[in-house]
Amino acid sequence: MLAAVLSSIGLSCAGGPPPPLAMHVDWGLDGPAGTIPAMVTQLVVNVYTGSPSDPQSSIDTVAGLMDMDGNGQPDLVRSDLPTGVPIRMTILGQNAAMATIFVGHVGPFTLLAGERRYVDMRMYPVGGYGALTPSATELPPRLLATTTTLSDGRVLVSGGFTHATTMPAAMCPISGATICLDLTAAADAYIFDVASGTFLPVQGGLHQARGGHTATLLPGDRVLVAGGAAHAALALTMGPTAGTYTAQFQALDTTAPASTSFEVFLPDANTDPTDVNRDGDPGRGGFVGAADDPTSLGRLDAPRFLHAAAAVPGHPTQVVLVGGLDSPGSWVVYDDQRAGGYGVLDSTMNHLQVSRTSPAIVPLHGASGDSLWIIGGGAAMANEDIAEVWTSSAMNANGTTAHAPAGTFAAMSTTPHPEMNLVRATAIPLDTSHALVVGWYGPTCSPPDMTHPTPFPAFGAATLCDPSSATSTMNWSFTIDGMAGTATATTTHNRHAFAAGVRMSDGSALVAGGIGSLAFVTNNTTDAFDPTIMAGTAHNNAVQPLLAQPRMLHSMAALDDGGVLVLGGIALTTSGTTLTAGVVAAPEVMYLPRP
Repeated sequence: MLAAVLSSIGLSCAGGPPPPLAMHVDWGLDGPAGTIPAMVTQLVVNVYTGSPSDPQSSIDTVAGLMDMDGNGQPDLVRSDLPTGVPIRMTILGQNAAMATIFVGHVGPFTLLAGERRYVDMRMYPVGGYGALTPSATELPPRLLATTTTLSDGRVLVSGGFTHATTMPAAMCPISGATICLDLTAAADAYIFDVASGTFLPVQGGLHQARGGHTATLLPGDRVLVAGGAAHAALALTMGPTAGTYTAQFQALDTTAPASTSFEVFLPDANTDPTDVNRDGDPGRGGFVGAADDPTSLGRLDAPRFLHAAAAVPGHPTQVVLVGGLDSPGSWVVYDDQRAGGYGVLDSTMNHLQVSRTSPAIVPLHGASGDSLWIIGGGAAMANEDIAEVWTSSAMNANGTTAHAPAGTFAAMSTTPHPEMNLVRATAIPLDTSHALVVGWYGPTCSPPDMTHPTPFPAFGAATLCDPSSATSTMNWSFTIDGMAGTATATTTHNRHAFAAGVRMSDGSALVAGGIGSLAFVTNNTTDAFDPTIMAGTAHNNAVQPLLAQPRMLHSMAALDDGGVLVLGGIALTTSGTTLTAGVVAAPEVMYLPRP
């Protein structure tokens, strides 16, 4: 293991030069521990004590490194570090062309004058995924969990279904199932520490086991975790042609109130009061429930499972939770500053324009101000039903919704557009007024020529389109311009339904995994989009790194410096006419190539 030797400002107790601070670096590669890959010729160390855009930098050649502690491995020396303030560091491993091919992070930690310390750190390859072994992470496999990036770089992992057992189709609560999975959720939660590449259990975990829930970041790194189910079924039913399937979920809870409850993560709960290492205790945090009784669950207005949620633009203490399998026609507002304590407002009059069982939601700035676009997942009867727009109101604390502006989806090549009525699409904000929507599952078309039907059908009223059909020429993904009220077809290199997506730290977007056809075989492909809008659409770049493992119904979280954590999901494979399913065990970390 490579040790980076660092020293703080000041003198040692003996009056000599300050002793070093040593950092152990794991390159995450096969071979002897600490061996620097041959392609790495220099190391760039960026030290941050204030502005993330103004680091103190140094460069060391690998050839010039020495073994400072006599363990037979080279050490990276970094001296004159400040004391008494939190320090964060990024180390870049570069090749002879000065291209960054490895990235690692550590911190925040605080040094004392003359201190010696060893800090664990893992280096991740750039441009490819590095699987984190379950033995190292101690994280049980899961699907439909949530991952939330905190401002200090930690990632909160909450719940998810950790057991998926195949049950006989005749016993499936969803009729007609070809394959039926019995899903059981967990009440555990973890903090992913990117420095060490490990998952640290959150003390006490969740108050309630839940999967298919939402997790929304609040000010101060608090996180609202809401809804979901403790027990559910996933059925795959024979589709319109041989070898194709359709998917359906159903919550099976009888006594566990996961879907009707919420809880809040507090980032600094359960902190080690000694914090001997002064590393900020990365595993700290804990969950509380209701405002008047933190040991009890907070109450939602109605059951919500596979719903969508987003913070209100300009008012991040409010969160709109919309739709879901059991309450598809309504929304509710959670208010962190509600009179009498945080909680949800009365939603009696909150009726959506269209029922939405599994929608997407994304914040956008539009002509009328900040808003939330609620997309797909419902029984659209016209283009305007594909999306609706929630806006805040001075007269109504719950806000109001209206159909998407007339003509939003009319700019496409042909109208109407049932193929845009996506179920569980991936929606990613690109900037304040543009959002990328990726997916294909949910459109209805008239076979056999896959032409657009007239009039616009209700969801489920016609055969699901299969994008792998040779006659299919439609593009299911699009970019929304909130200011112009338009949607522009957006090209993807691969097809992604039931995938995951995230906005990266540099503003780019990444979509990964999912299924590409009604055959329901999971894929490991990705699509990366530049943080620019060209001709009204997100620009899909040429970078298409592959996941180490195919997966769908997984989750993703952004990491600093263009990284992403990919977690859990389920893998579906076929052997002849047999479709098998398994929960994906190993998480992955990838850093996109740097310019």
